Amino acid sequence: MSRHAWIPARLADCVSSVRGGVSVNSEDRPYGPGEIGVLKTSAISGGCFRPNENKVVLDRDRARVAEPILGGSILFSRMNTPQLVGESCFVASGDPALFLPDRVWQIRVDSSRIDARWLSYALLEPRVEQKIKSLATGTSGSMKNIAKSSLLGIWMSVPPLKEQQSIAKILEDLDDQIHATEKVIAKLRKTREALVSILLHVSRDGSWGDTWQLLPLGELISGIDAGKSPDCPDIPAPPGQWGVLKVSAVGSEHFRPLENKMIPHGISVDPRSLVLLGDLLVTRANTPDLVGMACLVDQPFDSHLVLCDKTWRINHNDRIDRNFLADVLRALPSRRYIQRVATGTSGSMKNFSQRSMLSMRVPLPDMDEQVQHSRRIAALAACIDAETGVLAKLHELKLGLIAELLSGRMRVAVGAAS
Repeated sequence: MSRHAWIPARLADCVSSVRGGVSVNSEDRPYGPGEIGVLKTSAISGGCFRPNENKVVLDRDRARVAEPILGGSILFSRMNTPQLVGESCFVASGDPALFLPDRVWQIRVDSSRIDARWLSYALLEPRVEQKIKSLATGTSGSMKNIAKSSLLGIWMSVPPLKEQQSIAKILEDLDDQIHATEKVIAKLRKTREALVSILLHVSRDGSWGDTWQLLPLGELISGIDAGKSPDCPDIPAPPGQWGVLKVSAVGSEHFRPLENKMIPHGISVDPRSLVLLGDLLVTRANTPDLVGMACLVDQPFDSHLVLCDKTWRINHNDRIDRNFLADVLRALPSRRYIQRVATGTSGSMKNFSQRSMLSMRVPLPDMDEQVQHSRRIAALAACIDAETGVLAKLHELKLGLIAELLSGRMRVAVGAAS
């Protein structure tokens, strides 16, 4: 066999240790100076390590923690939801004050044979990832587990060490571009928030300033439309068919038309609840953070979509610009008001009544100012959209390269990526 050939190996042959943490009592905030933290499972997301996703360990449990986060290791989510179980990531730098929970393993390798960065990407290769997902067991529909013996029994193709390092370098460079783009988007979003506060005269305490008159929203809208939620399969409607919106269709930045459920044939649809391009939508029921979220239907869609019973269409009158109203509803004073008046005993779902909606006081400059301010906000939003498009293409490229490079279909000349 050629010394450049890829060889089959079990994961057990590639790792030197797999260790887990313990469950400890904690407070749901990141640890600070003089404290120690335990990772949340959300610290492993999309193949990336997010160390800020941790909880501070209570003093009485500090002595119980085990397995600090080590640089050069791979973290693996052994217990999580069906969608997230088996997630993994590489840890570039360790943290002696940050520890594993019982639901996460830390994988170490013999660096003389295996490059840890390469192995972290190899676990994301589609065929390997599918094998890992298939190992998850459990009777709960919300939580699945993977046994260590099952994980270590997975077979994969392993290239020579130097080729591992070259592959890892290519994908690491692409990850650097992804992270840089994410930072640009984060900065642009902060800039937009600041611009909205300035243009809409939001005070430092998060309330509306006294520059413009405040009017009840009920004086600025001509009606509120609502729909119904028939029993539907949780799959998007194909082009040309009827679908009912999910509340997740109302995004924080844009309308998400694919977030819908196909309406089966034979169920009648009220044409008055048909969603149209340009509609202003608001969720009347959602999680505490998302209830009352507003967005414009700003993109065309192929299906015939209708409102659900948890989504309103706001019909404004000619005293207020539609785009300006959307900006106002998303601004901090409106969000605080909505979250304050939303009702419900469930900690996971709150309701926002039409009465509260109509009573909400909003600023009303003259129409020219409304249009001017919304255009400036929209221009910055367009920059965010452009960078988001770049990010999506980078992620698509990464998925393609992982599939090609980690399967051996695309070979890398040793040292080419150095």
